[in-house]
Amino acid sequence: MAFKGRALPIAFGLTLLLGGLVAVDYQARSLRASGPPQVVPGQEAVVFELMGQLPNALRETSGVATSRTHRGVLWTHNDSGDGADLFAIDTSGRILVQYRVEDAGSRDWEDIALGPCPQSVGSVGECLYIGDTGNNDRDRRRMAVYVVTEPDPSGATPENPLQARVSGVRFRFEYPDSRRDAEAIAVTPGGDLLIVNRGRHRSITVYRIAASALDAAVRGDAVVEAESLGPVPFTRDRRSGRVVTGATYSRTGDRLIVRTYTGIWALRHTPGGWAEIGNCQFGWMEPAGEAIDFLDEQAFVVTSEAAAGLPATLHRVVCDLGG
Repeated sequence: MAFKGRALPIAFGLTLLLGGLVAVDYQARSLRASGPPQVVPGQEAVVFELMGQLPNALRETSGVATSRTHRGVLWTHNDSGDGADLFAIDTSGRILVQYRVEDAGSRDWEDIALGPCPQSVGSVGECLYIGDTGNNDRDRRRMAVYVVTEPDPSGATPENPLQARVSGVRFRFEYPDSRRDAEAIAVTPGGDLLIVNRGRHRSITVYRIAASALDAAVRGDAVVEAESLGPVPFTRDRRSGRVVTGATYSRTGDRLIVRTYTGIWALRHTPGGWAEIGNCQFGWMEPAGEAIDFLDEQAFVVTSEAAAGLPATLHRVVCDLGG
């Protein structure tokens, strides 16, 4: 989350609050991260491994999605303040291709997810969903999501990075209850879009836009109303870093994965609401934790913005979140 208006970034505010201890703690941990994978103290089942540092062009990385078609490719983008640019990077954080998304705005891109394309897009592959859902000052009533057929970065290398253009389509949505600020989206295997708000003024709530409604909104450039699926079973706590910054959805099973600055939660929607399957806490292992996706069946990839004089990063996380 970048600095906008009167709102200080949460990570920066926490650093001030803790008198710089967060940055010092991270710096000490990052030195150890250059060696073998770390086991998080007090969380022996959690492994936190530095994959790479991101270049300055991605210092405000805000979302991540793992390609299922192009091995070793991750998709990411910056927070507000950057153009409508989508980046293909390798798993060490090096840029392969920088794509400009044509006819797209980028007021506050916050997360990215990979999932089945809407029928109206007509693609046989998968699509990237880019959530322009940041709303720090809650002055936006309508949010936007851009849908881009996953590009093919084949042939690009870190030594020969490319620039290209891709087209995308937009749909807009509103919340059913109030204006919300959200940094986390996910797409289910069935094509439903889930949005998890930050819970700044009320509970942390999950909203859904069904695949059929999403497709209709894309076809007509219409505004669709998201459906509330109710609150998650944990509450926001800034002091401990329990602030939602990213989400993903399992490719097998039925689990919504939500990350905070300091942990990961696995949730399942039941007739009684959201139930916690498990969680793992890794503490302040990043300067400003942002995004999450499955790296493979055993591990997650998480990203962090640059903060407190430290670079943006990619980490691999392994933890047991239950069934």
